[in-house]
Amino acid sequence: MYDSLLKSHYEGLKKQYMHKVGDTWLGERYEVCPNYGSGSVLHIIIEPGVELVIFQDCTSKRMQSDTFSYEQNMIEITCITAGWAKMRFSTEEDFVTVHKGTLLYFDWSNPWAYYEGESEGFSGISVYFNIDVLKENLNVQSSFVIEEKWSQLSTLMFKKDDPLYIVRSSPIHGIIARQLMNGLHEEMTDYLSLKSKVLEFLSYCMKEELGGVNIQGKQFEKLIEIKEKIDCDITEPLQVKQLVHIYDIPILELQEGFKQLVGCTVYQYIKKKRLKKAAQLLQTTDDSITKIANEVGYSNPSKFTSAFKAMMFETPLQYRKKYKN
Repeated sequence: MYDSLLKSHYEGLKKQYMHKVGDTWLGERYEVCPNYGSGSVLHIIIEPGVELVIFQDCTSKRMQSDTFSYEQNMIEITCITAGWAKMRFSTEEDFVTVHKGTLLYFDWSNPWAYYEGESEGFSGISVYFNIDVLKENLNVQSSFVIEEKWSQLSTLMFKKDDPLYIVRSSPIHGIIARQLMNGLHEEMTDYLSLKSKVLEFLSYCMKEELGGVNIQGKQFEKLIEIKEKIDCDITEPLQVKQLVHIYDIPILELQEGFKQLVGCTVYQYIKKKRLKKAAQLLQTTDDSITKIANEVGYSNPSKFTSAFKAMMFETPLQYRKKYKN
């Protein structure tokens, strides 16, 4: 019999933050305890290793000091359709804020010693897939492929001691999320539709992050090193020719391999990382737009504002006014 990790997780939350209001088709329904806020949560087991959680209008505050570690390779993918949430995993960290239009990946395989979170009007879905459980039901060859893709995905997304990876969601993510939230009925035909939609959602997420990745061995390791250098040296004026020289890699191999790895060119990736860092600084500091532009590698504030608006659909000032605290 499948032992759901999420069920044990919610059993822990029931002690203080949530209470179960009943069993439902394929799962359980919870509500946030009045002392901590409001909203409902529906947990459904799609199949062993694949689970769905639907959040409806959750407004709450939560601080959890227990250490969680499930010692299994499980990823959560959350698509936010309304509201916002913020979280942190240490009292020394700034809050990370996510909002409508965000796709959040969360790594459950590593323990975290502290959690503090807050949400307002938060609605959306979370899909969980447990690689260890899925592998048990596959043949040896398929199991190896799943494990290899998992390794590539986790290497791409998660840094050491950071369980979060956040990107902007595409329209298809929001469409599928709303279909799942609005189209549930307790009939077998709808179960098949539900399962199909959840797997479709997972497929889109995997394809967007891995693309057509077909990179092997040392080439993959070298490209990961280049990606990590860009991540760490975000304010440096890095150029493709410079990376080619540092890592002794042909320019064509770098460009094609990097596009397979992250879904865009080296230049586009550097630009995205800089603007995401800028968005974080706009949320968490009072620094001027000019100072933030300089911190993320833009010497011209006007060019920074244009690039930021093209990616975030808002000027830096509009973004700060909307999302800061």
